[in-house]
Amino acid sequence: MSKINFVLIIFLLVSTISSFSQEMGSPIISNYSSSDYNSHVQNWSIIKDKRGIMYFANHSCILEFDGIYWNKISIEHGFNVRSLDIDDYGTIYVVLMYDLWTLMIMVPYT
Repeated sequence: MSKINFVLIIFLLVSTISSFSQEMGSPIISNYSSSDYNSHVQNWSIIKDKRGIMYFANHSCILEFDGIYWNKISIEHGFNVRSLDIDDYGTIYVVLMYDLWTLMIMVPYT
């Protein structure tokens, strides 16, 4: 066996093994740009409710993401959304730049 064939076989084995390890041990990560959710680039806080819906404290609104679709929840008076929190009952608290709100999410009875 020539030296070139030996190096080629070793290279193929190493690259195959490393591709399997990436699939098994790496998390699935998706990056979204502000053009994907059509809002400001700054996101201050992230929470997840019991249904798996993600909420983002965006500079100009609250973003709701179900894994496929983005929804914008507008804030009165144009206050900047700074932080989000959720309690054990699923109530979402919204901290604005100059105010504190409670976000009411209507969940269908199942």
